[in-house]
Amino acid sequence: MREQIEIARNDMGITHSDFQRIFPRLIEDCKNSIVGTETIVNWSSGQKLTVYVSKEKIRNIAVLRIPYVDLRFVFVGFLLHDVERFMVRFDLAFHKGGG
Repeated sequence: MREQIEIARNDMGITHSDFQRIFPRLIEDCKNSIVGTETIVNWSSGQKLTVYVSKEKIRNIAVLRIPYVDLRFVFVGFLLHDVERFMVRFDLAFHKGGG
């Protein structure tokens, strides 16, 4: 069995719709993919990424209702530096502006 690397990103201030709209931009070079609450991405090199997206949750702050999800990434067949590089791209793609 090939090495597996798992990474979690909790309390991401996004919705399922945000994830499904933005994530495909990060995997343009893949062989095939299925994007949803369990996203599976395969590359021709044999590498595989599965992203598990939790149910949407709501954080209430006074009158604000802020949606968020938890994400779990499972990388198979990747070197650690490739995972780190992907996660930097992921964080930049999902970064929201602020003051």
